[in-house]
Amino acid sequence: MKKNTRHASRVTNIGGIYLLRTIRRITQIILLLIFIYLIIETADPLTIEHTDMFLRLSPLSNILTVIGTRHVVFEHILPGIIVLIVSLFFGRFFCGWICPLGTTIDIGDKLIPSLCARERASHKWKYIIFISLLTLSLFGVSVSGLLDPLCIAQRSYVLLIYPFFNLIIRNFLEVLYYIPFIKEVGREFSDLLLNWKLLTTEQVFYSGHILIFSIFAGILLLSLKSQRYWCKNLCPLGAMIGIFSHFSILGRNVSDKCTLCGKCQVDCKMNAIENAGKNTLRHECIECFNCQYICPEKAISFNLLKRKSKEKKEESAHMPVRTTKNLPSRGFTRRDIIKGGVLGVIAVPVLRLDPLRKIEYPYLLRPPGSIEEKLFKDTCIRCGTCMKVCPTNAIQPSVFEAGTDNLWTPKIVPRIGYCAYDCNLCGQVCPTEAIKYLEIKEKKKTQIGLACINTNRCIPYTRNENCMVCEEMCPVPDKAIKARKRIVMVNGFEKEIQRPYIDPELCIGCGICENKCPVRGMPAIYVTIYTKKEDSYGG
Repeated sequence: MKKNTRHASRVTNIGGIYLLRTIRRITQIILLLIFIYLIIETADPLTIEHTDMFLRLSPLSNILTVIGTRHVVFEHILPGIIVLIVSLFFGRFFCGWICPLGTTIDIGDKLIPSLCARERASHKWKYIIFISLLTLSLFGVSVSGLLDPLCIAQRSYVLLIYPFFNLIIRNFLEVLYYIPFIKEVGREFSDLLLNWKLLTTEQVFYSGHILIFSIFAGILLLSLKSQRYWCKNLCPLGAMIGIFSHFSILGRNVSDKCTLCGKCQVDCKMNAIENAGKNTLRHECIECFNCQYICPEKAISFNLLKRKSKEKKEESAHMPVRTTKNLPSRGFTRRDIIKGGVLGVIAVPVLRLDPLRKIEYPYLLRPPGSIEEKLFKDTCIRCGTCMKVCPTNAIQPSVFEAGTDNLWTPKIVPRIGYCAYDCNLCGQVCPTEAIKYLEIKEKKKTQIGLACINTNRCIPYTRNENCMVCEEMCPVPDKAIKARKRIVMVNGFEKEIQRPYIDPELCIGCGICENKCPVRGMPAIYVTIYTKKEDSYGG
């Protein structure tokens, strides 16, 4: 009877542990699907209010942005503060349960087997990176969005995975179109995807996608070295949450049934277990429950952390380790803090002394409602949400054309797409208000840039032929592009030609004239950031 009772108890224990791990995995998948759903829904003005939900949860980009800009918006940092407070109780639960990049890496770990059985984790490097970003923010340089995992996930899914998925589906539907019996099915399937917003009416393109792909693929390919390599070695958000998790009151406990087999230590994907399974680095554990599941003695539980007496501490310190593998490091030291601070101080002039900052880039057109340029770079977290929501694909990520610290900030490229006259979606989705929300009436009067005419390429100037497409497309009610009539001689005959010119008092720089200009290659009309002080607009 005793044996049967023990067996039943053991089966119940295993079932409960399996249930916990299953709940975590289901939670991860559901939250990742919600994350993807919100990205898809950014095109719908009715549901656009909640699309930045995940970005608001990041204490790294939001709090460091506040430090860097010296401008506090409490509602922006409140979700991140809540995450840090909850970490005091549950540890790094955010990394193991919520983070979309962490879930993506977990999926990648299943598809990309590690080539190394185990490696010595450099936990300290993520703390050095975090201290460097914090130092930069203290000096007024906020670039945390470049390395924030939530921003990386948002940027990668918006600018890379979503357009890639669209292109694959389009090519697949084109193949179906040429198959007679499946042609109608393909049309219905296409309409269904359009209704679900999984397919866009036109293929979207984003500049710098190769760099974004290289970084995203590089993070996933780090799994060749070890599982969750980014999370345990490089992630600055993990370091920030880890500092608070060090004081968590809930976590991993090991009972006296532990036989020091070391299996949990070898299989821990965060290298958070040491001393053959007895000790846990609380600031590294993400509460994945894998160690509890694989423990042959079921000696591991997750509950209130027990306070060790001095005798037990001395005993565990001298406990023999029954494994030949290297042990993970214990976080960071004061020397690592100094290293991070020094790197941050060095990075300030590297970013601020870029010569491109001194030369004003004439085609850096910011979305309507963007705040002052000097503050814009420090407030923008480079999430790419404004680029996804733009209905004309006009907003593109910058690369290095206007300075190193301008990387992945949004700009309007009129030749790719124009700023729609009655659209203000980019201001609605910006999580940090780097792009302020403007009412439609105000937005229609907001100047983005100023159109200029290249008379050396314009058809009425060079060919003495009428065109005026730019005037027809100008959305301003009083027309910012007007025509001057000129009488010219063509083959010995007089001909009346209408030549366009810009009214700088009316032009808002939306870029539709440049986008629709029929001149191939470099357009005959282009938009620059120059203000109304310019005195050469064509004539």
